[in-house]
Amino acid sequence: MLQAVPRPVARASAATLPMQGLRAILLPAVVTSGLWLLRANEVRLGGVACSFSLALLTAVSYFAWRERGSASDTPLLALVCAMIWVSFSFPLFWGSETVIGASGTRYLSQESVGAAMVAGVVASAAMCAGYMLRLSRGPQPQEIFIFKSNTNSHAYLWCLLLGALLASPSIDSLVHRSGDLFKQPIKVAIQFAPLVAFALLVLDYQRKRGTYLDKIGLPLYFSGRTAVGLASGWLGSVVGIGVVTVMAYCMKWRRLPLIPIALIFLVVLFLQPGKQGFRDRYWYVADSATVAERVADWTSESARLWGDAISGQGGAEWKQLGRESIGRLDILHQTANVFEYTPRVVPYQYGRLYSYLLYTWIPRFAWPSKPSMNDANRWYQVAYGLTNDENLEGVSISCGFIAEAYISFGWLGVVLIPFGIGVFLDYLERMLLSRSSGIYFNAVGLALIPQLISIEAQLGQYLAGIVQMIALTTVVLLPVLVWRRKAERRAFAAAARVAAIQRGRVASPAGAGPLSPA
Repeated sequence: MLQAVPRPVARASAATLPMQGLRAILLPAVVTSGLWLLRANEVRLGGVACSFSLALLTAVSYFAWRERGSASDTPLLALVCAMIWVSFSFPLFWGSETVIGASGTRYLSQESVGAAMVAGVVASAAMCAGYMLRLSRGPQPQEIFIFKSNTNSHAYLWCLLLGALLASPSIDSLVHRSGDLFKQPIKVAIQFAPLVAFALLVLDYQRKRGTYLDKIGLPLYFSGRTAVGLASGWLGSVVGIGVVTVMAYCMKWRRLPLIPIALIFLVVLFLQPGKQGFRDRYWYVADSATVAERVADWTSESARLWGDAISGQGGAEWKQLGRESIGRLDILHQTANVFEYTPRVVPYQYGRLYSYLLYTWIPRFAWPSKPSMNDANRWYQVAYGLTNDENLEGVSISCGFIAEAYISFGWLGVVLIPFGIGVFLDYLERMLLSRSSGIYFNAVGLALIPQLISIEAQLGQYLAGIVQMIALTTVVLLPVLVWRRKAERRAFAAAARVAAIQRGRVASPAGAGPLSPA
């Protein structure tokens, strides 16, 4: 039976603590100063202080994980804090200080933007508190399923990856034809389960159990999945598989590779300007272009836009293009819009938007008329003047779980909801990303990280379907898994047989080799 190999955990000595504290303060100060010097907006001192606080919480979370040790080998809390920092700080210095609504463009007041920045800091601090209190701590989780690391298992995973890759361009039509009943299973089978399979292969390769096919196939699959995703008009494909690969590296070496992370961010920033033109051409008009032609078209269009902007007079063009690119990450101004409307125009909802969480775990085949998790999004778009009722099918806008918490309970919600998310992240990390959970649940945890750092989602989307996703993925991957109790029985029977052979009571079968359930 496979045994977990303990990985080294870094511990901080008393002599290194002052240096750690200096790094945790100096790095956020340098980054915040750089953003302020390169700013395109007028930013008040309070906003700069809030941006520094968000960066400080991110740095403290990361260095606490890096130096003091943790049951997990992924800095999950630091990643979520970093996304809050990016989604609030970058738009503060570079984002457009407007909201485009159903009645046109509306400018946001400095007071509402400042309140939104304070909400980001309060929410991040509350989330860190919920995580660090360790309220979900208990006995270490046991490895429930053992991954059968052998040639046949790897071959099955590769068949799953290739099949999903070929089916990815047709996922929208498959979902449309299957209806709501099979929407989730199809998405899990084509999108989430292959991500888990990819993580399994990467983790197994890092354990030096990979095959020659893995060595050649993993980078090819990474490139292929990225290309197919881009050809479909989605940048999430770059982020998703990139995050899983980076976090798999982090689990082995216990540090974040900064260069790949910077490359992912720069690629997304570079491709963002050409996204709308690409979608206008390929989403709404029939076109028979190949995957390579579509990727090349998107890349060349983004390069043209950036080139024209940088070569423009006075730098106004590239600043505007930078604002448009940052807009995809902008949660700050959606939150500011909420502060302007609530409760002056829209009253507090007192948890009504969280009703989907009560039944999200129920499969749709058991409840075909189950409400959609998009209902909260649609209500927000209409109530806050972003979209008319007749345009809801073509537009989806989220305000993020921080603004949604304020919509529900005001400032109390900004504290309580992120605090609960911190507790949830601690629990999920312990169950899926701890060393005792085993390689299969580690792979599931890695595949969930792209969803967990998507802070622009409202709470129903952020937490929706996690149990179903894990259950359906386990069904898909059952051929390469063995239940722990069954593996233990096999190992016990194999040990008893070997002992009997050694005592001469049972004839040894010709060609018999060592027995292992995995």
